[in-house]
Amino acid sequence: MSIKILHRSQFTTTSWAGGTTTELMIYPEGSNYKALNFDFRLSIATVNVEKSVFTSLPGISRTLMVLDGNLELTHEGHHTSKLTKFKSDNFQGDWITTSFGRATDFNLMTTPGTQGTLKGVQLAPKACLRLKLQKNTIIVCYVLYGALQMEEKGAGSVEGGSLLWMEDLDSNNQMPIIRALTNTEVVIANINLTTQ
Repeated sequence: MSIKILHRSQFTTTSWAGGTTTELMIYPEGSNYKALNFDFRLSIATVNVEKSVFTSLPGISRTLMVLDGNLELTHEGHHTSKLTKFKSDNFQGDWITTSFGRATDFNLMTTPGTQGTLKGVQLAPKACLRLKLQKNTIIVCYVLYGALQMEEKGAGSVEGGSLLWMEDLDSNNQMPIIRALTNTEVVIANINLTTQ
């Protein structure tokens, strides 16, 4: 099992027309968002305007989860979703998508051959996360606030604003033990690369 901890200082934040976006992780390392040559990308965005139209991203599948605030996503010719905290919506990047409301959201983008899910979890002190790390999967835990401790030699703690990245290199179907050190909120991204 390969483990990495990425801290807030390692993330890149840029501005867009409606707020800011922070790239948390792009895979494989060295991929480029603008070139759309990644398998998956994780980011957080702030939406500071009441109405915005999403950038068209042909060939990209998207999952958007609200972390704070409320959003309504309207996908022209498809569906509309009203999102509150930890609620998510799946849609295609080439759909005409308009958002209404101000919020902070968590974004997962995948390209063909990669699939993923997002889940928001609230943990009490000493509560455990039960995750199954299988072959060709990557699990990313982004700590919104609080702290996690991984019971793996030398892993260290993961504080608010940081993320824990686990990848199974040995196909042992491992179940790492991750414990909350205090009241903690975390977003879990489970990425499956097996369809490549």
